[in-house]
Amino acid sequence: YQRRVRTQLTLATMSAVLSTVYADHLRATFTSDTFDVPVDDDPEYADATDAVDASTAQRADDTLRPVFLRTGVVSQANGSALLELGGSKVLCSVHGPRSAARHGFSESAVLLCEFKYAVFCSTEFRKEHVADAQDRKLASAVQEALAASVMLDQYPKSAIDVSILVLQADGSTLAAAITCASAALAAAGIAMRDTVCAAAVVARADGSLQLDPCAADERATNSAGLVTVALLPSENRISLLDLQGQVEFEQAKQAIELAMDGCASIRTCVKAGLLADK
Repeated sequence: YQRRVRTQLTLATMSAVLSTVYADHLRATFTSDTFDVPVDDDPEYADATDAVDASTAQRADDTLRPVFLRTGVVSQANGSALLELGGSKVLCSVHGPRSAARHGFSESAVLLCEFKYAVFCSTEFRKEHVADAQDRKLASAVQEALAASVMLDQYPKSAIDVSILVLQADGSTLAAAITCASAALAAAGIAMRDTVCAAAVVARADGSLQLDPCAADERATNSAGLVTVALLPSENRISLLDLQGQVEFEQAKQAIELAMDGCASIRTCVKAGLLADK
């Protein structure tokens, strides 16, 4: 018994010594001094915020917010893309094609989509790391939009993983995710019929429409519904139509046409981004 106790004490002492020597050897050491960053009081920050708010307020109802696309941002993935649509920022990575033995034999590839929000993506809500019903619904919508474009029959017995992470949610999140995922698939060299471009439109109670709405437009009291359209521009074919809220038939028809025009404009930006990173 004494030998067992002595052995346990020896092991505990060695463990304490090793933890002291090797613990956090890869973590950067910082000083204990702290300081406050005057973000709200910074004149440059205030000017930049006022400029963004002014540009958003002056934007016409049928125009898009600024679009930025860059591919190859995740080195470990076969293809990746970062899309900024106004204040919304989405990161997508593609892995595969890989063997899909556990899914059984299939003459075409299996497209697997994962949709997640970063915990810091919005000041209005905080998402948990575990995917909920809304995340699974959005992942299914992205998968449906992309399946019409990806030539899955070219990759039998394979699986293609598409992971989407919303870094900042400021409206038109689903549309930005679909466009970013399509660009990441193109960057990965996946055979596709066309790049899928998506746009969202807010239908207001007074009958007016707003293309590419921000989060404030979606939450406005006069917002009657949100229409999201995913389009294959070369074929002029809709691969996804998502409607939330209560919108009259004629207004919904006009919203779809406006969203399709927005998809055509986004396609130009996506094409330029893909060619610039080659």
